Amino acid sequence: MGTNLHDEKRFIRAVYLRQLGPVGMSVLLVQLSVILNNVIVGNIVGGDALAVMSAVNPVYFTFTTVGALLATGGSTLTARTIGENDPEKADGVFSLSVISLVVVGAVLTIVGLLRMDALLYLLGVPPQMTGLARGYLTAYLPGAIGVMGIYVPFNYLKLVGKQNQSVMLFLVMAMVNLALDGLLAGVLGMGMTGVAIATIAGAWTAFLFGMALLCGKKGAFHIVKPQKALSAFAQMIRFGSPSAANNLCNTLFTLFMNRILLGHTGAMGLAAFSLIMTLRSFSMSINNGVSMTMAPFAAVFSSERDSESLRQLLLSALVSGIALMFAYSGLVLAFPAQICALFGVSGADRLAVTIPAIRFFAMSLPVMVVNYTLIAFYANQGKTMLSNAMTILRALALIVPITLLLSVIGGKNSVWLAFLLSEAGTLVFGLSFALLYSRSHPHTSRLALIDTGFEDDGRYIAFSVAGSDEAATLSAERITQFCEANELPPKTAMTISLAIEEMIVILNRHALEAENRRNGKLYGSTVRLLIYRADTVMLRIRCFGKPFNPIEAREDEEDGQEYIGVRMIQKLAKTVVYTHTFGINNLTITI
Repeated sequence: MGTNLHDEKRFIRAVYLRQLGPVGMSVLLVQLSVILNNVIVGNIVGGDALAVMSAVNPVYFTFTTVGALLATGGSTLTARTIGENDPEKADGVFSLSVISLVVVGAVLTIVGLLRMDALLYLLGVPPQMTGLARGYLTAYLPGAIGVMGIYVPFNYLKLVGKQNQSVMLFLVMAMVNLALDGLLAGVLGMGMTGVAIATIAGAWTAFLFGMALLCGKKGAFHIVKPQKALSAFAQMIRFGSPSAANNLCNTLFTLFMNRILLGHTGAMGLAAFSLIMTLRSFSMSINNGVSMTMAPFAAVFSSERDSESLRQLLLSALVSGIALMFAYSGLVLAFPAQICALFGVSGADRLAVTIPAIRFFAMSLPVMVVNYTLIAFYANQGKTMLSNAMTILRALALIVPITLLLSVIGGKNSVWLAFLLSEAGTLVFGLSFALLYSRSHPHTSRLALIDTGFEDDGRYIAFSVAGSDEAATLSAERITQFCEANELPPKTAMTISLAIEEMIVILNRHALEAENRRNGKLYGSTVRLLIYRADTVMLRIRCFGKPFNPIEAREDEEDGQEYIGVRMIQKLAKTVVYTHTFGINNLTITI
């Protein structure tokens, strides 16, 4: 179009990478609790106890399913209310998330303790392992609220841009878990019961600490009486269903796999499966770190029709995820014997089963991270049917029958190939469906399924502005060419140009100046302009730096003269809204 305005494609990548580290570390610390339990169980309690850990894993997955359903759904709904500038409603949804988790957690604890025999039968625990499993579950079930509750601070701290606090929170959880594991299971000889107590103590500590961060004096939320609770609860369930579906499939997958492996490979195969699930827990710091970091941005950009940001976001997520997972997969492939030794797996017979299992599983990891990324990306663009189909395929519908088939027609170790085949099959299905969908839907990008309608029609432009007043002025001048090409009224074009110049200059001075000094870089702003109709234009300006709301500034302050332009924009525009989410400043101006 000849505007000479270019997107340097650094802002989205920088925003994503800033959040990826803390989110991935938080997930890793959560999974570390599971890993530490299995390391201690394998080395202190014994090989049969490791098999028991695999058998009772569905209880953990049940808790995480409910936690993801209510906390993830609640945080998504809360994000929408924050976008509507309704803090009271946001507090109500937050409170409903917490109250729901407490009530459901209490019910699960009571039912599990009262119906212990039925639970053990449902889990398929072998008779010789019933005593160990009963001791573990009797201590573990009372921790339901804490285990489920950690999803609240994880999701809500991320929402308000406090990822570093989330890392600190889960570091405390891992430290408590590790210290009590060594004390109770090792020193005091409490075995599986001690491991369970250590696990729930760490979870409860994280949950309560997180609630203090969210609801304390400097917290962003308050516990209040929820309004229209039934309606809000239904919305929470809807928004949380994709994440919960994955955890539910994992629960069913573990149940089926336990029974298949127990019949095909015996207790040694069950112990090998437990070790693989531990390795998979570690990989979740990459899978979930990549996808959960991307998810909220994908939802926002999709609703804004910001096709360029979506492309940059998906590329950043895929490159980061594949690189990290190849590194992890390479380590697992290179040191399977050492991994077995770490978990106390020894003996020629056990190693003959476990080492091939580890190797086959490691080969599936790079494909797995691609699936996780695409599933999250499709879901947050509203393609929930495709997202759920891929989730069910990879986590249940492909891997279980493939495992069963290989157990019948293949050798003893061939069953582990099911991990790679199911992930590859899911990816082929997802990409094939996306390709067919894009062919039948104009203005939809292939494979990524991004809506490119406004971009294709020339009604969308994305560009970067360096962190200087001169760059802001030049961008404001050049945007008039875009406005003229779209035949916007002169008043609208003038308002857009004024808004870009005035707002970016003020953000440079008050939000970015300290950021640039601290990092020794020249951060700037990113601008997205979209013409919905001839009479409606959406202008979005984003930048790093300290939180700064230019529309709340007072003209009677010492430097109040510079806000005269802001007041003019408020009068000319239909709406001017400021938010600070995900650690960045956001200005949305409707003209």
